[in-house]
Amino acid sequence: MKRIIVIATAIILLISFAHAQENVTITKETQAIYNSIEKHSVQIFMVNQGYCTGTVLSNEGNATVLTCKHCIVPSEETRADDLKTKLIITSGNDDLAYLIMDGFFIDKVPAKLGNYYRLKGEEIYIYGKQGLAHTFTSKGIVIRLTDDWAWSEMEAIPGCSGSGVFNKKSELIGVLGRGMIDRGKNITIFEPLFDIKKFLKEVEQIIK
Repeated sequence: MKRIIVIATAIILLISFAHAQENVTITKETQAIYNSIEKHSVQIFMVNQGYCTGTVLSNEGNATVLTCKHCIVPSEETRADDLKTKLIITSGNDDLAYLIMDGFFIDKVPAKLGNYYRLKGEEIYIYGKQGLAHTFTSKGIVIRLTDDWAWSEMEAIPGCSGSGVFNKKSELIGVLGRGMIDRGKNITIFEPLFDIKKFLKEVEQIIK
């Protein structure tokens, strides 16, 4: 069932995100969080396919990046910023993909994972990359959490798919899956930390 939802909502992601600037006041604290998140974020680019965003998990030797599985489609070439992807591992059950790059990023810093799972009511942040020059920042509040998904009142636009969802400490606590407008409100749905950690354990077993 979850696979069907992921496939169907990947289409929603492309057509229903609102194209608008973030409508919250940017304080010094908020800007500092975005500056930190930017250092963890890369643009996922697929030749003849489009853009998504990813989060750097490690950056020594062959860097690794976490993004959404629905961002990874058959393509002539897949890159994260200027690096070519060497190996792609996708989750069987969740909308997650792990990229092993052919090299490392010069100006990126690996993100730290959060160490908790209760997110309801928490303030969260994203940093998305659309096209070559357009970046998008947004913040919101987690309104619902299940074993498989987390919902938040937060705006996103095309290109934000796969971007990390971060807390105030700039810790990674989710991966943005999709967004929509529900009764006039911007809603985003993301893979929670529980699924991320479970997937990363599976990846460890595969690459051993």
